[in-house]
Parts: sequence; C-alpha cells; structure tokens
Amino acid sequence: MTGKDFDMTLRILPAAIVAAFLALPAVAEEASVPGEVGNLLDRNGDEIITVDEMDAFAVAVFPAFDTNGDGKIDKTEALVVLTEAQFTTIDANGDGVITVEELTEQFRTDFKTADQDGDGVLK
Repeated sequence: MTGKDFDMTLRILPAAIVAAFLALPAVAEEASVPGEVGNLLDRNGDEIITVDEMDAFAVAVFPAFDTNGDGKIDKTEALVVLTEAQFTTIDANGDGVITVEELTEQFRTDFKTADQDGDGVLK
C-alpha cells in the first residue's frame, strides 16, 4: 500500500480502524489482525506489526478524530467512535481531552496486552 493509499484510507475509515484496534487485546497474538486494519498497521508489509508501526499509526489517525483541528480530541469528537469508558481510559490525566500522546500510550498498552509472548511483534 502506498503512502497515498494509506492517507486516503485513514480519511475514509478512521472510526472502524480505531475501534478495531482498541478491541485488539481480546484477540490472541497468533490470530491475524483483521484485514484492512492489519494492512494499515503493517506499514512495511512484512506481515508483522511492531510498536513503531503502532506509534506511526496513532500519529497518522489522530487528525481524523480531531475534527476541529485544535490538537486534541474532545469528548464530542471522541464519542463518534469511542464509548464513554474508552474515552475516560484514554484520557489518562482526566482533563477531558485526548492528546496524541495519550492515544499513542493507549495503543502501546493495547499492543503490549495483545503481545502475549512479549516478543514485540503481532502477527
């Protein structure tokens, strides 16, 4: 997938992508990361997903949720995709907004949970 294709897909499917990734801890590491989500996360096409790829994904998808462009995702923007509980969990400092750092940290936490053998990759 080219960078251009990746950017277009992020504009079209951000809600489904993030919702699917937030459910990742429930998926066994050995199970495939679902189709389009796996393709978007696996930027280099090596059929594994690394923490670095997750970080890049969080940064890339963040603007799709920050619809007013203020550099943070408020509850109104977030609740289009997230539940109230997910929003509260990701908003680690409880200030009522999600920053790109908080989203990245949540993705790292979910990645670590899904990486059951601790080898630093998801297949």
